[in-house]
Amino acid sequence: MWLIALLLQPQLLAWFWPDNAAGYRSFALADFSSQGAWPDLAWGFAALLVLAWMRFAPHWPFGQKWAYWPVFRGWAAVGLMAFLMLWLLGMHFLGIENKDYGLNWAWPLTWGAWPLFNGVDGLTGLIFALLLFLLRDETLALAPATRRYGFWVLGLLAFIWLNAMLARGLAVFAGLPLGDSSFWGLATVQTTYSIAWSILGLGLIVLASRLARRWLWLAAALLLGVVVLKLFFVDLSGSDTIARIVSFMGVGVLLLLAGYVAPIPAKLIPSKPIPSKKGANSP
Repeated sequence: MWLIALLLQPQLLAWFWPDNAAGYRSFALADFSSQGAWPDLAWGFAALLVLAWMRFAPHWPFGQKWAYWPVFRGWAAVGLMAFLMLWLLGMHFLGIENKDYGLNWAWPLTWGAWPLFNGVDGLTGLIFALLLFLLRDETLALAPATRRYGFWVLGLLAFIWLNAMLARGLAVFAGLPLGDSSFWGLATVQTTYSIAWSILGLGLIVLASRLARRWLWLAAALLLGVVVLKLFFVDLSGSDTIARIVSFMGVGVLLLLAGYVAPIPAKLIPSKPIPSKKGANSP
């Protein structure tokens, strides 16, 4: 584990302190990989394979020969899950403006820059699938609090992934300058995010209402509240009137639809047994 941490240290430093990324990566194994997103993909893919091996081949290669192997396997699995979550954060939040993560891809064929049709998003989907499986897997000894907070963290990372795909999609299909500081101030970008967040919030509210999940309904309502604040303080403050009007009207229609089709689920109140009343003639 110490060897793995030593090898991963330059990569993590390059993510969180990109000013000297070249200097950090000169000591990393990723420096010997090809260009583009391959160096960072190698770390995520290696951790994914090791984590899958620990789950689906738990007794190989030690079997019953090493008494502490089950304990080590549990701690190592938790550590790898945490690393993969940090990897997702680095790829889709800290590296959201990195063109190597989506724009310069040429695989498969000419679809490399398309959302979901590139190595970054493909590996991200595999990581999400494995992490969700492990958090729901009862054979892995995880504390209930770890599972609960793990689902919340994965939900937040999925939201970050969606935003990253939107940004890269706008850069590819609309020709917007993703690496430029003016990207986030463009009316097209803000309108796209407002409508996308509203659609996501509406979908979550409908799902929460159907499943009677009050906490999910409240989380979706919070997202819609953020969209409303964004409309007033960000979208309507710009000069592109048509885009702002489209954004405001689209979000307003979605909010009305959400309140109509998916009311908030009732709060579950634990039922208490009614004490039996003994009659006067009872013994």
